[in-house]
Amino acid sequence: MKMLSLAVVVFVSILATGVAKEYREEDLEHGQVYYFNTVTGDSAWERPDEMGHVSTEEDHDGATFWVVDGESTWEIPAELDWRESYDETEKKPFYYNPQEGSFTWEKPACLGWIVVDASTNSEL
Repeated sequence: MKMLSLAVVVFVSILATGVAKEYREEDLEHGQVYYFNTVTGDSAWERPDEMGHVSTEEDHDGATFWVVDGESTWEIPAELDWRESYDETEKKPFYYNPQEGSFTWEKPACLGWIVVDASTNSEL
């Protein structure tokens, strides 16, 4: 599979709800963003691979892809395929991985990444 090109101006934040939030860097007042993991407390200037990347190729514009062992793939890796749901009995969220057939009450670290505007320290 050939490597896909990325547009510097387009980012997508995958929220714990599984909904992608798209924005363009030029929409930011200062144009500087960083990534913060609400689960681990880690931060990075470079987009973490766990968040996936956004394709700008004509056939897949806006689609998310992942890089695993140096190869691009459209399939989310099993270890990152966590989804949030809500338990009505317990009245709290839980997380499940359909590829691995597992669940947990603790939010997996791969769902903790958010995009932050560095000029205001606010989530985008």
